[in-house]
Amino acid sequence: MSDYRVRVTIRNNRILKAIEAKGFSSVQKFCDQYKLNYVGVNSIINGSREPLSERGELKELVKEILDILEISLEKAFTEKQLKGFKKNSFTIEAKESQLMQIAEMKKPLEISLMEKDIKTLIDTYVYSLPEKHRKVVRGVIYENRTLDDLGTELNVSRERVRQIFKKAILKLRTSENFEKLIESGARDLFKSTSFTRFPENRISLSDDFEINKGATI
Repeated sequence: MSDYRVRVTIRNNRILKAIEAKGFSSVQKFCDQYKLNYVGVNSIINGSREPLSERGELKELVKEILDILEISLEKAFTEKQLKGFKKNSFTIEAKESQLMQIAEMKKPLEISLMEKDIKTLIDTYVYSLPEKHRKVVRGVIYENRTLDDLGTELNVSRERVRQIFKKAILKLRTSENFEKLIESGARDLFKSTSFTRFPENRISLSDDFEINKGATI
């Protein structure tokens, strides 16, 4: 039996973000500033009105919106959004555990951007490693593979894989560019993370060398 009834409304977040980037806290204020028809603009945002005419041309109101927001058609709409939605709101039933999963998926924009920057930096550092080191690091962290599995692929022992992994991580930690990772917010971001050891068939590191199974590094 479900615990909650949730009302879901579809809205074009690309356009909403562009409106917010212009300094407007609501669609209504945006429309008032540029003397746009609120009902028409909102129908474009919620998908009840298609942005293209039957001839496949941009409707005048949509042109005006994109010109003001200074974004292209491709950046404003996905292929599905260009076709509109026959139904732009619906009700779903969910158990409390399902609702909590949805709620926990939402992250502040600042955290999302920070994670993106950190991932880009780490990808760059991992790519700079020697091939064998890179394969081990990617196998353990990105692909969740075991030491035995990697050892078989590389034709080395399980212990050797563990040594390679630890050496690779040390190289990443001592890199001159690693300070950029700290500056990007990695230290602050990981403070809120629960650090745990890997299972026995994975990597076992010293107390000052623990790695979060859910983090990139």
